[in-house]
Amino acid sequence: MYKQIFNKSDGTPKLIDTDYFDTEQYTDIQPPNGLYEPIHFNGSEWVGVSQKEWLMKRPKPEPIEPDPIEKVAANLQKQLTKSNIAQNQLQKQNAQMMLEIAKLKGGN
Repeated sequence: MYKQIFNKSDGTPKLIDTDYFDTEQYTDIQPPNGLYEPIHFNGSEWVGVSQKEWLMKRPKPEPIEPDPIEKVAANLQKQLTKSNIAQNQLQKQNAQMMLEIAKLKGGN
């Protein structure tokens, strides 16, 4: 029968096929959910940091600046979108004018 044990220094799980293990280095008490690294087992319970503390210790990501080609491509995409919108509006106006002309010529 297999048993799961955990490294006391960092909580790393390990699967063993015996009930005997080094109790100085491992414990069979699973770390609870919600602990953030660094975690360790103090002999009776798992100790870690809160999510807030963990987030505060993480390095802040640097903003990503797009390269000039990406900027040009984005501007071209915006222009294309504006042109497509204008084209759709003109098509609607053209269809409306065609209906008006048909009515004036005596169509239904």
